[in-house]
Amino acid sequence: MIKRVLVFFGVCISCYLSFSACAQKPSVDFIQFFKPQAELGDMSAQYQLGNMYRFGHGAPKDGLEAVKWLNKAAEQGHIDAQISLADMYDRGTLIPKNDIEAIRWYRLAADKGDAGAQLSLGYIYSDKGQPESYVEAMKWFRKAAEQSAATGQYMVGLMLHHGKGVHVNNIEAVSWYLKAAEQGDADAQGSLGFMYGTGKGVPENYIKAYLWYSLSSAQGDEFSQLNKSKLAKLMTKEQIARAQELSAICFANNYKNCG
Repeated sequence: MIKRVLVFFGVCISCYLSFSACAQKPSVDFIQFFKPQAELGDMSAQYQLGNMYRFGHGAPKDGLEAVKWLNKAAEQGHIDAQISLADMYDRGTLIPKNDIEAIRWYRLAADKGDAGAQLSLGYIYSDKGQPESYVEAMKWFRKAAEQSAATGQYMVGLMLHHGKGVHVNNIEAVSWYLKAAEQGDADAQGSLGFMYGTGKGVPENYIKAYLWYSLSSAQGDEFSQLNKSKLAKLMTKEQIARAQELSAICFANNYKNCG
């Protein structure tokens, strides 16, 4: 019975922390509810309590308390707690930034197949800017990409395009950009526009370049908007009209089979 009640309140506090599902601040004293269970070793209660202290919802913001409870849950294998703890160390939120601890906790979640943790590891290693770190970054981006994470697919394409951690391979880069673009990733769509506009990895095709720039810029990508304007000066009115027609069809088809 306690477990069932805890799960119910866990859902409520989670939606409260995210402000996405609870319309009003709950009247329940969640600290008093979760703390006894957390002290008994319930990792779900420990996770909830840690996030309450982390975000300051239902409890005062307190980095030490947040780390204390998230660590207890993470040590028991709670994946979300491992990621929350890693994120605190990664960002330096309420506690000193610590890449070693961030990598440690992300790695535990990533090894269990969490794509978000895999992406975070990729970013940490790529930010180091060293040849060996790019290799490690590529490994984790690829793991996320192979789980169909659009951002992972885009990052694999980007690494292949620029030769970070791998040899330059624009043909393969285009393949990964396309996978992410078809999921609506604006960065990947803009990168596809660039590849078609410059003939890298694919035959040069201004219509397809304009198509992908249009889709990306429609999502607010300023880089794509600028490149689309530049490209338009090199195109005929008929080419632009055709590209606009194809981009509308592509959008209606949820970015699939865009040609």
